[in-house]
Amino acid sequence: MLRSVVGLVLVLAVVVPVLGATNEEHVKGYAEWRRGDILIVEGQLVRAHPGTQFKGDRIRGLDSIALGYEVEAKGERDKSGVIVAREIKAKPNGNAMFESDVLDATNEIERVWVDQGRMFEPGEDGSERTIGRIIESGPQADRVRAIVHRLAPPYLDAERQPRVYLVDTEEWNAAAMGNGAIWVYTGLIESMSDDELAIVLGHELAHYTHEHSRRQAKSSMWRGLLGLGALIAAQALDDDTARTVATVAAGLGLTVWGSGYSRDLEDQADRVGLRYAHEGGFDVGAGTRLWGKFRDRYGESDSVTNFFVGSHSRPSDRIRNIERELDRNYPARTPWSFEPTSELEASLAAATAANVAHDIDREHRILERAEALPGPATLAAAVQRQLALLDWRYYARIQPGRERLHRATSGPDPAEAWLALSRLELATHNHAAARVAADRALLAADTRALLARAQFALAQAVVDQAARARRAGELGQSNALRAALDALLAMVNAEPGSLPPSRWLLRAALLLDRGDVALRAWRSYYHVIAGRPLPNAIAAAGERLENLLPRLGSPAADATLQRDLMGALAGCRFFEEAALMAFDPRAETGLRDDSQARQIIVYDQALRDLRARVEEYYRRTILGAGDPASLTESVRTLGLTVWAAVYGHSDAPESDETERSNSGEAEASAESEAPGSDEALWALLRERFGTSVRLARTPGSGYDLHMGHVIEAQTRIVQQYGRTVELRLVILDSMVSQGFTDWAWEGRTGTRGYSSPTMIYQVRPAFVVEALQAWRSVGNPRTRPQLERRMQHESTLDEQRARANPYGYLPGLAMRLRHQGYVQILEGLELEALSGDNLRAAFLAQYQDDVRESSIVAHEGRHAMDLRDRVRYPREFAAKLSEVAFAPRPRLSMLAIMSSTIGTSSPHGRANLAIMQGLVAWMDEHRDQIAGLDPQGPLLPQFDRLTDEQIRAAFRSMDPALLPGAPAVQ
Repeated sequence: MLRSVVGLVLVLAVVVPVLGATNEEHVKGYAEWRRGDILIVEGQLVRAHPGTQFKGDRIRGLDSIALGYEVEAKGERDKSGVIVAREIKAKPNGNAMFESDVLDATNEIERVWVDQGRMFEPGEDGSERTIGRIIESGPQADRVRAIVHRLAPPYLDAERQPRVYLVDTEEWNAAAMGNGAIWVYTGLIESMSDDELAIVLGHELAHYTHEHSRRQAKSSMWRGLLGLGALIAAQALDDDTARTVATVAAGLGLTVWGSGYSRDLEDQADRVGLRYAHEGGFDVGAGTRLWGKFRDRYGESDSVTNFFVGSHSRPSDRIRNIERELDRNYPARTPWSFEPTSELEASLAAATAANVAHDIDREHRILERAEALPGPATLAAAVQRQLALLDWRYYARIQPGRERLHRATSGPDPAEAWLALSRLELATHNHAAARVAADRALLAADTRALLARAQFALAQAVVDQAARARRAGELGQSNALRAALDALLAMVNAEPGSLPPSRWLLRAALLLDRGDVALRAWRSYYHVIAGRPLPNAIAAAGERLENLLPRLGSPAADATLQRDLMGALAGCRFFEEAALMAFDPRAETGLRDDSQARQIIVYDQALRDLRARVEEYYRRTILGAGDPASLTESVRTLGLTVWAAVYGHSDAPESDETERSNSGEAEASAESEAPGSDEALWALLRERFGTSVRLARTPGSGYDLHMGHVIEAQTRIVQQYGRTVELRLVILDSMVSQGFTDWAWEGRTGTRGYSSPTMIYQVRPAFVVEALQAWRSVGNPRTRPQLERRMQHESTLDEQRARANPYGYLPGLAMRLRHQGYVQILEGLELEALSGDNLRAAFLAQYQDDVRESSIVAHEGRHAMDLRDRVRYPREFAAKLSEVAFAPRPRLSMLAIMSSTIGTSSPHGRANLAIMQGLVAWMDEHRDQIAGLDPQGPLLPQFDRLTDEQIRAAFRSMDPALLPGAPAVQ
C-alpha cells in the first residue's frame, strides 16, 4: 500500500493525447480563454459558424459563454487547426456529486502534511514513510509559483487560486490535489528548464481545474464497498496521523489508487496542460525534450514514468504524441517576429531563440544542422557567420572561427564576413589582419550602412594599434592614423553625440596632438551644449578640458600642460586617454613618477586586465562553467593593485611587456598592508576615480558585475501610491561591465539601471544610444519614410501573430508606440520654434530626460521602495507597472516591455508576459471606452488606440500594491 494515499489524493504525471481518427471531433471541458471569435476549450481552438446550434440556458453564441463555463462542442477541424463546431452546449460550472467529499478529504491531507512539515504516506502495517520535508519559501518556491501564476486560466478567482508546496526529494515528480494544492519535488525543479517545468505543472493544474478527482470518484462508485472495508481497517491504526490519512483515503473509495486516473482524464490533462503552457508564453516544443530526460533517467517502463499499467504511454510514445499535438494545435508557437518560410529560415529563428535564452550549445547544434539545409545563399552565409561568432567568442576556438569567416568571404554578403573577421582580429590584437579585413569590407560594401561600418572598423584597428604602440613607448603617429582621424571626425560631424566614434576620435586626436579635434570629440561624447550644465561630478574637470585642449599641439605646450591634461581627462572618466599622455616618449622623464600620473597609469592597466577577466568569466558562465568567486577575485585584484599604487608600494608599468609583471608586484606588495575589507577597496576606487562597483546576483543572469564611473549624483524624492522615499540618483559612464546579459547579447539589450534600498543608478550610454536612434527615426527626412513603410508592413503581420499568440511580441505595435512617442517629443519642441541643430540637441536631451524619469526614477525607484519594505509580490512586475504608470510619456516607457523577451524564463520575460495578459484583459473590459476599437480583431495589436491616460490606468489596474486585500509588505 506504499502508493495508496499519495496516489489517491494526488494527480501524477502526464500523457499527450492522440485525437480520434474520425472527421468529427468532440471536446468537453471549460471555456478558458477567448481570442476574438475563438473560444479555447479543452486546450483546443473552437469557432462557431452561422449554422452552429447552441444549447444551454441563454446561450446564443460564443460571446454569451462566460469563461469558466462547462462547454461541450462537436465539429470538424479545419486546416488551421481550429475546430469549427456544428453544436455547442454550455452551462455554468456548479457543485457536483462527490465534490465536497474530495475537497474535505484533500483539505485534511494538506493540513496534516503542512502541520507536520513533511509529506508522508502510511504503509500497510500502519508505519509511515516520509517522502520529503515541505518547503514553503525560497528561490525555488518563488520560481515554481511564478510559473503556476502564468499558467492559471483567467476564470480562477482568488478562492480557487492554486497553492504551491515544494517537497525536498531528489525524485522527479509533481502532483495536484483536488482542492488546488500543488506539490512539486525539488529534484524535478533542479533538473528542468522553465519551459519543461511548465508543461509538467500545466498537466497537474489541469487535473485540478477540470476536477478529475471528483470525476474519477463519480465514475468509480462501485469501489465503495472496498472503501468501506478500508475505512474499518483504518480505525485499528495506532498513530493518529496515519489513521487520519488512511481514513481520508478510504472515504474517497480508493478510486485513484486502484487504477489511476482513466486514460480519458489523463489525455484531457495533457491537452489542457499543454495549452496552459502555451498561453503562459512557454515553449511547448520543450515537451519532447522533457520526456527525453525522463527516458534517460528512468527508462521506458519505470514506475515513475509509467505510473499505472495501461493508463500512461511510455516516454518514447509521449514524445511522438507531443509532436503530433504540436503540429495540430501549435504550428505558429515561435514568439519571434521572424516569419519562417523554409526549414532553413525556421532554423535561424530557432537559433535566435536559443541565443536569447543563452543556450549556446543548442544554438550551435541548430546552426550545424542548418549547414546542410537547402535555401537562399544569403541565409547560408548568415549561418556561417553566426557559427564563426560562436566559435571564437563563446567557445574560444579562434582559428576555426577565423577559417570559417575566410571561407564566407567568397560567398554572398562578403562585406559582412570581412567585418566579422576584422572584429575577430581586433579582439585578438592582430591589428594588421584587422586592418586588411576592414579594407576588404570597404571594397565589398554595397550600401551606405555597410560602408560606414567598414570605415569605423578600419579606424578602430588603426587607432588601437597606434595606442598600443604609444604604451610601448613609441610615438605612434602615422599617415594611417591621420586618415583614421579624418574618417572619425566626419562621422562625428555627421552625427554629433554618437559615443563610440566620439571616444575613438578623442583617442586619435590626443595621439596626433590635435587639441582642436580632441575638444570637438569631448564635447560630442558628453553632449556639451551651450547653456546646459555639465554632469556635476565631472563639471570641474570638463571646464579644465575646455581650457587645456586648445593648447595641445601648440608651441606653448609643456610638461605642466600634459600633467594637467592627464588629470582633467581622468576627471572626465577618460582613463585610457589620460594614460596615453604619460607614455608619450617626448614627455619629461619625471612625468610618470608623478603620483597622480602613476595612479592613472596603474588604474588604466588594471581596468584593461579586469575587462579581459570579466569577459572570460562571462564566457565560462554561458557555457555553464563560470565560477562566481573568480569574478569577485578579479575585481578585488584591481582594488589591491590600485591600493598599492596609491599608498606607494609599486611603480607604474613601463609598457605592455611589463604591465602584467608589475601588476603582480603591486598585488604582492599590497598583501602585507591590504585593506580590511572589500568595501575599503571600493571606497578607495570611488574616492580616487569615481568608480561604482556592484557585485550581486541578478535574477535570470546569475552572479554579475555592474561597474562604471560616476558622472553625476543628485538627490531625488520618489512618490508612488502613498509611499515617499528619498534616494540618491547616480549616473554612470565609462562602463567596465554592464552585466552578463549585456555581454551575452552584445549590448543589444544592455542594463539601463539598477537599484539598492537607498540608491538608484542610470547607465548613461544605453540612454544615449536610444536617443540617437529616436532622432534618426523622426528627424531624418531621408530615412523616415523607409521606417514608416517597414512599420506598416510589420503592423499588417501583427494580427496574424496575435491570433497565434494573443500575448506575444508584436513588432508592428512596438514600432508604432515608439514612433508615436518620438513624434510627441518632436512636435512639442517644434512648438518652441526650434529647428536645425538646436532642435536635434533639444530632442536628444528631452528624450533622455523623459526616459530617465520612467525607467530609472519610476522603475528603479519602485525597486528601491520594495526592497526597503520587503514586499511579497513579484518586484520586477511591479517595477514595470510603475515605469509606465508614472511615465511622462507612457508610449516610450513601453519599449522595454513590448519586446521579444515576452514569455522568456527571465524575470523580465515573465513580467512582460504577465503585463501583456493584463493589458488584453483591461482592453476587453473597457472595449466601449477605446476609441476606434475593432471588436472583431485581436485586442493587443490595437493597444496604441489607448490614450496616454488610459495606458496609465491599465497599468495601475494591475499593480499588486493596489489590489484589494493584497498584502503589500512583510
